[in-house]
Amino acid sequence: MWKVLSSPRVSLWDKLLFVVPVVLYWVLPDLMPFMPIDDIAVTIALAGWYAGRMETKYGLKA
Repeated sequence: MWKVLSSPRVSLWDKLLFVVPVVLYWVLPDLMPFMPIDDIAVTIALAGWYAGRMETKYGLKA
């Protein structure tokens, strides 16, 4: 993830596509206490999806 987020080839918009939802999910479940999914699990799932998408889109190597 760090390689993708720090790459100058990846646009700011695409970086925000990952960062904003993750940050919101880490903050909002505190307001919705009955969410059964753990913050870490959601972050890992989104990180896997996002890294694969950016590697395909920008031709990055893991």
